[in-house]
Order: sequence, then structure tokens, then C-alpha cells
Amino acid sequence: MLTPATARVIHSVIQDDFALGWQKGQDLAGQPIHWHNGSDDSSYYALMALSLTADTATAVIVMGMSAATESDVSGITVRILR
Repeated sequence: MLTPATARVIHSVIQDDFALGWQKGQDLAGQPIHWHNGSDDSSYYALMALSLTADTATAVIVMGMSAATESDVSGITVRILR
């Protein structure tokens, strides 16, 4: 587990909404989130997101990739964070 101090460090924006692997952004409702995603472009896609207002976190990992995978997983994540 991370200490609160370490979590603050890794989520502190250092340049252009980027914070040591985490991207600062907004969900579809305009609420602040931090998110990180990744894939190997062929066999899996993963997205983790933290809602800064709802005090909620989610992680979605799917096996397989298609043209719609990233947008589909993002849509699922937004619904979970609400």
C-alpha cells in the first residue's frame, strides 16, 4: 500500500497534465479524474481511473483488441465512477 504522502507525489502534475504515469483529466461530466491506460496493441487493454470528487477508483482490463476497445472501456469506466 502507498502512504498518503507517496500517493500525493505520484499524482502531482509535473508537466502538461501528466503526473508520473498518471494523466490528469475530466470525465464526461466534467469532473476531475486521474487515469492511466496501456496495452500491447493486440491482446489486451487496461484502464485505471480515480475520481477526485466521488472518492472512487476503478480498473478495467480486457483481453483482445478492436477498433472500439478503448472507447468501450472508457465508457464502462465513466459509468462505474459515477
